Amino acid sequence: MKQIYTLSYVSRCLLPPETQTSEMKRLVAVSTKNNAIRYISGLLTLQDDQFFQVIEGEQKEIGRTFDAIRRDMRHTDIRLIAEKELPERQFPRWIFGVVGTSPEAKAYFSEITDQSYLSSHDELSNMLHHLASIDTARRSLTDFHD
Repeated sequence: MKQIYTLSYVSRCLLPPETQTSEMKRLVAVSTKNNAIRYISGLLTLQDDQFFQVIEGEQKEIGRTFDAIRRDMRHTDIRLIAEKELPERQFPRWIFGVVGTSPEAKAYFSEITDQSYLSSHDELSNMLHHLASIDTARRSLTDFHD
């Protein structure tokens, strides 16, 4: 069985609040197209001024994608959490999912008092899954919402 390569990171958002919605819509459109071509899946959330993302796919494609992510001027202070192989995808339904946008998801995130626990890949993946389940219960995840 072929292994799936995964990578997780955290970064600081440089987008001014007034442009975040439009920039995130652009990011979703471009990333969905690129990820579909490269067979990459994963989830991203923007909480307060931090991006949290997990991407997965073929190792070479993940490397290329992360190189592009590091050059992206919409964020800085990129901190790699983990790179590793997994037996299967954690986010098979998500070519490029943006989660944590509903008021309920944002409230959940703000209740996390010790965000240092998001320093492991598994903890970050679990948090993204939880945000996705909150948002899914509320509305479709195909668009970025305020």
